[in-house]
Amino acid sequence: MKLCLYNPASGEPIPFLQVSLTQDAFFPPGGVGTASIYKSLKDNFEGMRTDVEGVGDEAFITTGGIYIMADGYYIQVGAGNTSNAAIRERLIEAGKIAVAKLKTLK
Repeated sequence: MKLCLYNPASGEPIPFLQVSLTQDAFFPPGGVGTASIYKSLKDNFEGMRTDVEGVGDEAFITTGGIYIMADGYYIQVGAGNTSNAAIRERLIEAGKIAVAKLKTLK
């Protein structure tokens, strides 16, 4: 997993933005992979998550942020209290940006 923590620009209303990327290349052959991790998290948050359309191949928001599967990569973005509608919108937008940036690197 690669993890980046971004501090807010001056005057920003959120305390942080954290983005992590996990790819199958980080795992030994035949080991647990990104799809397995994502599915486990999705299953564990059953009944406590909100599925999100239009971000990666599939995504959901729950405690901790937005969880995204995109082209075999697992991305997680955190930005604060997911009960806050403004934070959820920020997570969705950050997720879209992360997926778009990922596609440019491939």
